Amino acid sequence: MVTEKQFQCHYAANAPIYYSEGVLSFAIAPILPKTKARIGFMGAPLQEEHLHCTFPKPYYPNVMFYDAISTEWHAGARVFQLATNRNPRRTVLTDGKLNATGHFYWHQFIDIVSRLDGKHAIITYKSVLDEKQKDIEKHGLTTANFGALTGLDDRFENVDYLHILFSPERPPLAHEWNTKMIYGGDAEILSFDRKEAGAFIDKRVQSIYDAGVIAELIQAIGRARLVNYGKKVFLWCSHELPTITNRGQTYLFTETDIEKWTDGNTETLENIIVERQETSPVAMAEQDKISPCQAYRRTENQRKSDKKARNAEIMRLSNEGHSYRDIAAHITREFGKVSKSTVADVIAQVSRN
Repeated sequence: MVTEKQFQCHYAANAPIYYSEGVLSFAIAPILPKTKARIGFMGAPLQEEHLHCTFPKPYYPNVMFYDAISTEWHAGARVFQLATNRNPRRTVLTDGKLNATGHFYWHQFIDIVSRLDGKHAIITYKSVLDEKQKDIEKHGLTTANFGALTGLDDRFENVDYLHILFSPERPPLAHEWNTKMIYGGDAEILSFDRKEAGAFIDKRVQSIYDAGVIAELIQAIGRARLVNYGKKVFLWCSHELPTITNRGQTYLFTETDIEKWTDGNTETLENIIVERQETSPVAMAEQDKISPCQAYRRTENQRKSDKKARNAEIMRLSNEGHSYRDIAAHITREFGKVSKSTVADVIAQVSRN
């Protein structure tokens, strides 16, 4: 039985305790039973720091952390994961509706559905499913929404392609509660304030948020049962997923790769991705036995040309009245990662000249 004293000893200023509508809720302090038996904890998104925050080493010196072990997939299983953007809600939705960025990815998704024979399914936000009901009915898509994925294995049993569109969002109260459960013993007060771009200022708070998002993405991919079936999963966000992102059967694609892919064969997309990766500066350095800096300089002229084209596109969009955020999202898709501050700097510099 965990006592009040144990609760007070384990938690400090950030204690997970919450009062609402006459009910006081609090988390039980994680006290392991005194036993010689070995106790194991499993979880793909589990981080070593979170484990030892929960069971501090001074009190639990024998609690060990081991990296998650990959289970072998079916030989025909593939995951195609977007390499460029995490695509959280705030960047793809405005006032609950798809914005320019969200529509761009939706159209790429629908184009793939139109070209690949077979049955398709999509997991995304419920509001997107409601907004795009006509497309869903037209293509006969099986659907599910983030936050409601438990017990849906049978729904995707006959699906050939599973698309996971965008990143799930953690409910604020659940996120705060989980963060306090892990870091409740810290003397330093937790901050749940966000930066302008949306990330949490406090790295501890951000780490718990990311772990929750990754857990739901892994759960979503799990609906395809890749261990047993040779299905194809398209993941439209760039979170690094343990045992998935770095697997040999996972291919990291860009928006340009999708535009180059014009037939109905996923092997063609695999080849496009491999070809792009082999011509990158890193691959060039390895192949030609030169330093990464030398390889980078070889492509300098091309990058200068790309930068000039990028800046021209920024000014065109600015003149059309687009916001810095929408411009940054569009330029990132076309030319690589660009922030809102970079967009502002380019516009200011061109205006001065």
